[in-house]
Amino acid sequence: MGFQTIKTPVVPCVLPISGVKLASRICLSGNAFIGTNKYLCIELFAGHDIALCMYAQFGPEKMEMTLNSCIDGIWQNEERMENPFVIGKPFEMKIKNKSKCLKIKVNGKRFQYSHRLPASTISSIGVRGDVRLESISSIICKLLASQPAQQGTSQPAQQVNYDGPPPMYGESTSLTPLNLPPSTMTVEEKQAPKYTY
Repeated sequence: MGFQTIKTPVVPCVLPISGVKLASRICLSGNAFIGTNKYLCIELFAGHDIALCMYAQFGPEKMEMTLNSCIDGIWQNEERMENPFVIGKPFEMKIKNKSKCLKIKVNGKRFQYSHRLPASTISSIGVRGDVRLESISSIICKLLASQPAQQGTSQPAQQVNYDGPPPMYGESTSLTPLNLPPSTMTVEEKQAPKYTY
């Protein structure tokens, strides 16, 4: 198992991760606030595709969250639900890769999102909008079918090839792997995805 974490990353950010194998987890903690964007967006990128876009809106009329994927530049069918993020309250989010879906938990509220792209192709995570992050952690499980996991053993996470974020984050992006200090992480923020309601 490999483990990577970074404390207080600057938002917006795009961070390479070491791949998302079966039973691997991504954990985020932070605080949503009232800002000019009125949204929180967490994305799992697979090259130039978006395997998962969690887009939470804040406002008097819209307190909902949509889940979607963008494959070959085309947004797929979105799934809508109640927004689990509360402005001004800390949140803890866990994303766990299962064989058929991503299981997501935000402050005890559970939901799942069926895979539309193979989770093994996920190469980075992006966060933008009105949020302060305390930490992002990536726990990559490396279980081999022929070898049972041994308690107390671990291996460092493997570095992945990363060919940059999708175009919506801009071409002038400075990327830092999760195991480096956050002082070098800057990303030019672009518009949130345009959803039609």
